[in-house]
Amino acid sequence: MGYAAPAVMAGIGGVVTANPELRFGAFTTIGGMSAVAALLIGLLLMSGVGRMRWVAEAPLWAVVGGFAALGCGLGLGSAGLAADFIETVFPNRRPDWTNRIPTDFPLSGFLAGAIVTWRWRAALANQTSPKRSGRT
Repeated sequence: MGYAAPAVMAGIGGVVTANPELRFGAFTTIGGMSAVAALLIGLLLMSGVGRMRWVAEAPLWAVVGGFAALGCGLGLGSAGLAADFIETVFPNRRPDWTNRIPTDFPLSGFLAGAIVTWRWRAALANQTSPKRSGRT
């Protein structure tokens, strides 16, 4: 979900606005960065960090905001690395789609971090809450 939501919404936005760059970005820069950020943050939450008391018991908005900011940071760092890599590969002329990277990577990381963390906390709450028997 953390990967799919930003990519699908960008694709829909590209179709609605008839913007071919946005449609292309939905499955390249936006989708790719969303997948990487969702994977890394998901692995982090499933590791020991997710079991830490401050992560499991802090207010939802604080945990989601913190991991969304982490996703944004991952996006910023990846954008910097991608810019260096692209200048190495294309020293004379950069492809037009690379102009989207400084915006797409941090925004995609932010959204993926927020979605993955929100869903993780919901799953955590369902695991720890007592089961209802359905009887009155």
